Amino acid sequence: MTSSLAAILASPVSGVSGAVTGYPIGRGNGVSTVFVAPPEITAISALYRRDWQGNMALSASARTNYSDFSEPAISQLSAKSATVTDSSAPVPFAGNAIHFPAALQTDYAYVSCPTGIVNPIVSVFIKMDDGGVPVPGTTFNLYINAGSTWVSSNLTVLALSNGLCRVSGKWVGTMTGGSFGLKRNATTDRGFQVVGFMIEPGGSATTPTGYIKCSGAATSLTDYTASGTTLTLAEAPALAAELTVDGTSVNLPLLQIGGY
Repeated sequence: MTSSLAAILASPVSGVSGAVTGYPIGRGNGVSTVFVAPPEITAISALYRRDWQGNMALSASARTNYSDFSEPAISQLSAKSATVTDSSAPVPFAGNAIHFPAALQTDYAYVSCPTGIVNPIVSVFIKMDDGGVPVPGTTFNLYINAGSTWVSSNLTVLALSNGLCRVSGKWVGTMTGGSFGLKRNATTDRGFQVVGFMIEPGGSATTPTGYIKCSGAATSLTDYTASGTTLTLAEAPALAAELTVDGTSVNLPLLQIGGY
C-alpha cells in the first residue's frame, strides 16, 4: 500500500540532519536543574529560558551583576530622597523594593558599583502603582556616574507580566564613578516601585542579560554547564518555565506542506 504524501512528509527521515531553532526540551518545576535533550537533538549550540523575564538566552560563561545590592533596603542605598521608602518587592521578587511615592518632586535612589566598567548596560524593574507603563524621561531617568557627570542612558522599556516592566539602557564609555541609580522626574505624580538594580559590561551587546541577585557585593553566575546534550542549570527554572535550544538534529519530522 502506497503512503499518502502527507504521511510521508510527516514521518522522520532516517539519517537526515540539520539545524534547529527554538526546539523545546522541557519545562521547569521549580526544583529540577538537570535537563536532557531528546535523542533527535545531537548537539546544542544555545539554550533559552522563557519565564517571567521573557525569552532569555542563557550563558555557559560567567555573567556578573556589578551592583552591590540589587534589591536594596533604604539603609543599603548610597543616597536617597527623604520621601523614598522601603517596600515589599513585587512578585516574583522576594526581597526589597524601593517605593517612589506619588509626589511632585524629584526623588532619587542609587546603589554603589565598581569603577572601570566598560560600555555598561544598566537595568531595573519597575512597577507603577496605577498599573500603567513607565515612560523614560517623563516618569524617571536612569543614571550612571561617569566621573563628575551623571549620564542618562538611552532607555527602553520591556513590558512583562503582572504590571512589571524592565527598563534598560547602554552607555558607551568607561565608568569612572561608582554608582548607578534612578531619578524620578519632577513633573510626574505617579508612584512606582523599583527593584532589581543590575549593571554589567556591555561589550557589543545592547540589552541586559538575565537578572542576577546581589546582596552586598558584585555577584557572578554561570547559567548552565553542558555535557553533550545534558544540561545542568545553576538555578532551577521556575514552575512552567520553558527551555528551548538551538543546535543540530537528526531524524526530525519534515514539515508538512499545507494542503496535502
